[in-house]
Amino acid sequence: MKKHKNKPLGLKNEQGQTFIEFVLLLVMLIGISYGLLSGINGNVAKRWKTLVTVIVNPTNTDLSLVGE
Repeated sequence: MKKHKNKPLGLKNEQGQTFIEFVLLLVMLIGISYGLLSGINGNVAKRWKTLVTVIVNPTNTDLSLVGE
């Protein structure tokens, strides 16, 4: 009778899996960073505009913001 060697169920080449995991993690980090930056930058601009408007309101100064 032939003896069958039981091979472990692990991967033969774990470097490929490591690379794929690294790429997926990098894509996730880039996506999260982009989402946070776009959300924060928009809110910061609105907040600064509101603060400048509140500061200028009590005076007779004409407020002209760049980009409007």
